Amino acid sequence: MKNLIYIMVFILCLAACKNSTEEQETAEAKVNETILDIEPEIEIPEEVLEEETEGSEETEAVPKSIFDIDMSMVYIKKEDLDESEMSKLHEILDNNPELTETNLITDIDTEYGLNLQSLKSHLSKSDETFKAVRDILELNVAPASISMGYEIDGRERIREFTGSPTGGFMEDMTEYYMFKGRSAGKNALRRLGVASDDNVVPILLEYFEVSSDELDLLKSFPGTERHSNSLAAKAAINFELSSRVTDHLKSSKCSEGFKYAIKFFEKRQIKESKRFMLNAKKAKDAFYKLNPGWYGEDDDIGITYIDSRKKYIYLPFGALSFADMVISHDTGTEGSNSEGVLGEPDMALENFRLKDPRIGNLGINGVLTLEFTNNALTDVNGPDLYIFEMGKIEPTRLEISKDGEDWLDIGKIEGGTAMVDIAEFVKPGETFNYIRLTDLDTWSTVPGADVDAVAAIGGALRLNIDSAVLFDTAEYQLKESATSELEKLLEAVKEIPEGTIIVEGHTDNVGSPQSNLKLSENRAKEVSAYLKSNLPEDYKYAIKGYGETRPVVPNDSDENRQKNRRVEILVVPGNEKK
Repeated sequence: MKNLIYIMVFILCLAACKNSTEEQETAEAKVNETILDIEPEIEIPEEVLEEETEGSEETEAVPKSIFDIDMSMVYIKKEDLDESEMSKLHEILDNNPELTETNLITDIDTEYGLNLQSLKSHLSKSDETFKAVRDILELNVAPASISMGYEIDGRERIREFTGSPTGGFMEDMTEYYMFKGRSAGKNALRRLGVASDDNVVPILLEYFEVSSDELDLLKSFPGTERHSNSLAAKAAINFELSSRVTDHLKSSKCSEGFKYAIKFFEKRQIKESKRFMLNAKKAKDAFYKLNPGWYGEDDDIGITYIDSRKKYIYLPFGALSFADMVISHDTGTEGSNSEGVLGEPDMALENFRLKDPRIGNLGINGVLTLEFTNNALTDVNGPDLYIFEMGKIEPTRLEISKDGEDWLDIGKIEGGTAMVDIAEFVKPGETFNYIRLTDLDTWSTVPGADVDAVAAIGGALRLNIDSAVLFDTAEYQLKESATSELEKLLEAVKEIPEGTIIVEGHTDNVGSPQSNLKLSENRAKEVSAYLKSNLPEDYKYAIKGYGETRPVVPNDSDENRQKNRRVEILVVPGNEKK
């Protein structure tokens, strides 16, 4: 009876969780039409939610060999040893009888058990026996006796070998079950994860069943199954086999394993990539439906990204959309990896690893201030800011600022969404260069919110020019020598064919505040007049002189004062909000 009650309670909990999840997903769909759910045909690894993760909060060091892993016993199945390996192992045991006498290596019917830590202590690393045992073990260790967490290290080994941040086709083929079967790929990853450097290639050779030269040819192949953005998907679609590959396929030396790998690549190359591009187009179309005429609508400029929750996010400014400077990080309790939040998201398709340097951990009550240096946040129809958060979405307070000093409180981000619409807080056309995230004291395995990237969805182009290049000291007439720099400026502005150009003048604190204010305004007027005379009549202009009131660094040295003497230009794409 007691067991029956437990079962009934469990079923009711499941039903409640399901209903809660459905309500949350429905709410998300209503909030954002530009960010689309993926309906994956293939398996994409789920992020490891923090509340479900066990173990140390620190990232474990990648082992240098299998003897460095934190496990006491591992096993080798006798059927996995080839004739030469079995012969070598017997030779080792015959020459070192103490290994079996002290149960360092145990013969257990169909397998051998090895006491790792005791073996490591017994054998000297300089001893040939140590290397021989290590090699046999790393190439044949039963994956079931190794923690699945080492699959992450296995992926890192493939990425090091290929020189690709995603591991390309080779990593995909250890993940995709139809290549060799689900267990074969995972077995290879676990073995790679605990292998020494000189056994990485032998493990890959055995898995792909190719020669060393063929393995080198496969290194450059792009991924086919998982793409982090539309550029990667396009690269896979447009990839062509090199003449070296096509010639080798005709050669009598070509292995069956290589032929199979190429055939599989060609079969998968287009299918998933086209599917990604179809979803990318849906995300782009949804954005421009809300924002007709916005920058890049008729051009192939923007990039669509995927996040860890399998949503597509279209960004018309592409890689320029992301915050790219950490101004400060009060790490609170156990915050870390401030730089991990910068630039494009690089963990969207990864199994979330605790304290990964590619992820910024705010920390409990941590405060992180970021700057967009070549972009700016502005209001568009729909969400304006997207926070690529890993693991559990944790409550965070968001503030935005134009100058990094006066802050506008946008409110709390929570409820399973990282999309923010700033419309009710700002005026049309306003731009903001800074954001501040404050963790709201939520404890999990990794303390505080875990952020991969922060993107301005609409954004504005931001350009910064040293005043010394344009003007003589205390003057506001453009120098003749400034021509080349001004031509570069024109080309950059033309990337956005219409919109509003905001020209801002800034000075250091040398001289009176009044004279600096006037000088900065005159310089902004001069640059604006140049742009007007050299650009089409498709732009509106705004001129602002700030004098010494908005320094980017303290005016406490000649070098810093030079940085503060500048002209900044913001180009907001030409779209009136509907």
